[in-house]
Amino acid sequence: MQDNWMFITILDILFHFDRFRTIMKIFLHSVVQVAAYNIVAKKMAFFDPSRAQDFLFISEAKMRNFAKTGENPPDGFMCPNSGWCS
Repeated sequence: MQDNWMFITILDILFHFDRFRTIMKIFLHSVVQVAAYNIVAKKMAFFDPSRAQDFLFISEAKMRNFAKTGENPPDGFMCPNSGWCS
């Protein structure tokens, strides 16, 4: 009898976790903004999906590649006083 109780509890947890995950996805999609490099303004800005062609996402791998090849990141990507420019 106790094994059945455990099985029902696990199903309940999985059901509620799935509902929680769905609610969080909706919430985060409407609240969280993603920063990206704005090519037109030449500075970091919040990503606007309606102007996706104006934005560049610079990943950590891309930054490591810049450092390896000696290439500087785009103007306005990092503050001038950062360790990159010195």
